[in-house]
Amino acid sequence: MACAVVAACSLASGVWAEDRVWLIGGGYDLASSQVQIEHNMLFIREVVLAQPATPTLQVFFTDGQAPGRDVAEWQPPEETAGALQPFAGVMNNSLENGDRYRGHRIPDVAGTTDASALLPALACEEGSL
Repeated sequence: MACAVVAACSLASGVWAEDRVWLIGGGYDLASSQVQIEHNMLFIREVVLAQPATPTLQVFFTDGQAPGRDVAEWQPPEETAGALQPFAGVMNNSLENGDRYRGHRIPDVAGTTDASALLPALACEEGSL
């Protein structure tokens, strides 16, 4: 199961502070990166960016900016013989027949959710989060 995670950090040095927010979501593979996660990420992104003092926001989602399909989305299949939906119903596969995959629609993605790329970006200060 995949989910969206929000992490925040305030960096303080004297009277100056920088608020940083990391928005992390998406699955480790195509089947685990559902469109609902993408929708949650877009909603949280809007909420963060609507704050009066907009923090520095970094978004990490599935494969980052790599081209290609990285979001699983189910849509009702056509009820036509050409779509094989009647046959899928007989074979008890009618739900899988609606699976579709596409590229994510999240703007300004900073990187992937791969740990080797993600961990260095999450450091608030050296050695801490």
